[in-house]
Amino acid sequence: MQTINDIAIAPPPTRRSATALQGEAKVVSSREAQRPIKPMAFSLFLWGNDDAPGRDKYRLMIEGAKYFDRHGFEAVWTPERHFHAFGGPYPNPSVTGAALAAVTERLGIRAGSCVSPLHHPIRIAEEWAVVDNLSNGRVAIAFASGWQLNDFVLCPENHAENKRVMLEQIDQVRRLWRGEKIAFRNPLGQEVLIQTLPRPVQPDLPLWITTAGNPDTYRQAGELGGNVLTHLLGQTLEQVAEKIAVYRQARAAAGHDPATGRVTLMLHTLVGGDDAEVRELVRRPMKDYLRSSLKLVAELAGNMPAFVRAGDANSKSQDVDLRALPEREIEALLDVAFERYYETSGLFGTPATCARMVECCRNAGVDEIACLLDFGVPTARVLDSLENLNDLRERANTGPVSAERTATPSVSSANHTALKFTRADNGHVYSFLAKLRERNIRVSADGGQLRCSAPAGALTAELKEELKQHKREILQFLQSAGALARQQRAIVPLQPHGTRAPVFGVAGHNGDVFCYRFLAQHLGEDQPFFGLEPPGLDGQSEPLARVEDLAAYFAGQIREFRPDGPCIIAGFCSGGGIALEVAHQLVRDGTEVNLLALFGCPFPTWYRPLPQLRARVMTEANRVLRHARAVATLSFADLRSYIAERWHNLTAERAAARSSAPDPLMQRRDQLARVTIAALCCYRPASFPGRVCLILPTRSLLDLDEVVTPWRNIAPRTEDYYGPDGSTGDTMLREPYAAAFADLFHRCRNRSS
Repeated sequence: MQTINDIAIAPPPTRRSATALQGEAKVVSSREAQRPIKPMAFSLFLWGNDDAPGRDKYRLMIEGAKYFDRHGFEAVWTPERHFHAFGGPYPNPSVTGAALAAVTERLGIRAGSCVSPLHHPIRIAEEWAVVDNLSNGRVAIAFASGWQLNDFVLCPENHAENKRVMLEQIDQVRRLWRGEKIAFRNPLGQEVLIQTLPRPVQPDLPLWITTAGNPDTYRQAGELGGNVLTHLLGQTLEQVAEKIAVYRQARAAAGHDPATGRVTLMLHTLVGGDDAEVRELVRRPMKDYLRSSLKLVAELAGNMPAFVRAGDANSKSQDVDLRALPEREIEALLDVAFERYYETSGLFGTPATCARMVECCRNAGVDEIACLLDFGVPTARVLDSLENLNDLRERANTGPVSAERTATPSVSSANHTALKFTRADNGHVYSFLAKLRERNIRVSADGGQLRCSAPAGALTAELKEELKQHKREILQFLQSAGALARQQRAIVPLQPHGTRAPVFGVAGHNGDVFCYRFLAQHLGEDQPFFGLEPPGLDGQSEPLARVEDLAAYFAGQIREFRPDGPCIIAGFCSGGGIALEVAHQLVRDGTEVNLLALFGCPFPTWYRPLPQLRARVMTEANRVLRHARAVATLSFADLRSYIAERWHNLTAERAAARSSAPDPLMQRRDQLARVTIAALCCYRPASFPGRVCLILPTRSLLDLDEVVTPWRNIAPRTEDYYGPDGSTGDTMLREPYAAAFADLFHRCRNRSS
């Protein structure tokens, strides 16, 4: 924890009314007033005193975790604390994590934090792999560099460069977690390759970086692709919002999606039925907490006339020795600090009053609130308050955001301005940054300057020139990355420029929108093209199990992105049925859809079990027939060689599959594919009055009665177009066929223009 340096001494504030909050806030438009809310996760954070005998020290940890587990909260965090009563019951979060694994079923189990420079990276990987197995894959670690000098008696050699050591250890722990072998020195000075056991359940370790407010740490977390754990001790919520923008910018510059990282904010929490009662319950524990480290209120003194040195207008709070002050003055200082903290930096009060703090956090870009419950309030009272906290969680995550709920203190004028600068405007910048990332070239915004770091020889003259040409756009893009994270998540720009009605393309069953990338290139710079990425691929959401729900998700985001239309909806392969339903819903709600373009799309009923069985049997029969014909032409010697080669290749493929670690993204794509196909099996297409263009591969490969007729039965205005010889459903959108199918799309589009 660091110094509280943002709280000015002033008369104790009173709880602000909704009207007062509205006066401080940017007025929201009627459209914004009903926008869907961004979900806020809630988790449990432990940091209690060593003030109870035996297992009673951990009563709140165990019973609180059980409650959070039953009621669908996010996670439980336990810290690493040494040699101090406050936090003393938690010297090793992997030990408390193992205990929590035994009493919970769904709740995430996290270190908040692991002070990694106090440990060997092998021990971190081993201990947390045990907990990952005990919890069946629910662990995550927030890494911290350490801030208490005496903690480093455990590993004094790491103190001088604790931040550098932490960053090195994060890389080592991640690699060990994935099953890689890393060289370490044994007592003889020999380097030996070590692979840790047990193997964890999760293929990759979810990680956070803990920061007390240093913007460089936010930036480093973004570059690593990690999450952020922070608090309001030493920073205001407005300052946190500005640092979150730095974090999102760093993620984008390093080639990570700026929207997928998570920012977790720890808040002292007590939610009750009466605000005045809560205030009195937490007053003494919070004042004791502040008193336990007078550095936390040192900055307060510099703003209080009684503490400014006589005749020295430049006196700073650091010049004041608070320990030398009379007790009554310290008590007065703590009273004001408590009132300020209660109003601006904690989750205190009733569900109704706390909901406004949740909205402040949400608008600042916070994704998760970690509720610090054990800071001195009696355990029984805290446990009694959990129903109110659950009420707050449900209240904060249900229904649209009203104008009153979004009327929160201004977070950052820069962020509000940046909201106008969307991903759709900057697909070329995003692509260019990804290209730099492939060459391990990193860029960052430093005020009005563009900073660049690259390995020797990676930054060629051509890339330097391109950087110069796009400097302004890259700077604007990076500076807007915090706002980018709050933009539509479904819409992926593949070619964002042009004046024509944009195309929104639904991908096939695995959700890979980049199946359209070659087609989008050949359509030209005047045809905007956006992919529609479904939930279930980001590692945080689940696939939608009904075509109607998935279409509603896409349609809602298209309406937000282009409220008045017109637009073109496209589908590829199994995405055809979903595209049909998206078009249905858009037209029903008044959005103009010029065209439904379906690339190689079977009718949705084709995905039902009986047609699938028939298709598999025919495919297998054709394969066996082709194989038998080829084998029949071989001599005996050639046949032996052929069989030996096939057996060798098959054995090698199976061995490679067994030895390779599973790819998390491919696993998510497989799950999405299964859910999507199951959804199509249950979908019943309705008649569609609009124009439908079936753009199909080589005509000779198709049974037209099976492919075209069902579409015409529900869409009388169906037209069919066919690609060149050699193209198939798998290859039609790839090179060398993409250009031909782009020409077919031009023909369809121009007929409707």
